[in-house]
Amino acid sequence: MPTGLRERLTSDEVECLRKAMEWVIPSDESPGAGTYACMNHLFELIDAFGEPATALYKENLRNLNEADLADPNHPLATTFINHVRDVYYGYPDTGAWEDIGFEVIG
Repeated sequence: MPTGLRERLTSDEVECLRKAMEWVIPSDESPGAGTYACMNHLFELIDAFGEPATALYKENLRNLNEADLADPNHPLATTFINHVRDVYYGYPDTGAWEDIGFEVIG
């Protein structure tokens, strides 16, 4: 039985997730949020929240479109945007730290 979100998504749904993450923080001179590192951190975050978060994503991800992210009443939009922001800016391997000029020393 699948335990986390990653194991419950089809390959098409994983690609939908990646594209949606790019809608939130698109690539420019630096990588956007649709990188492998960001996706891994997002899966870890969702799994840490447990079944309610996993169910929310599984139920709403398939039909998510870019316009949904601007709708504060969409069941996933605000949570998704916050999660993507948290994993993109929260870890050095996503590329965001260099983007904002943050340098890790030591």
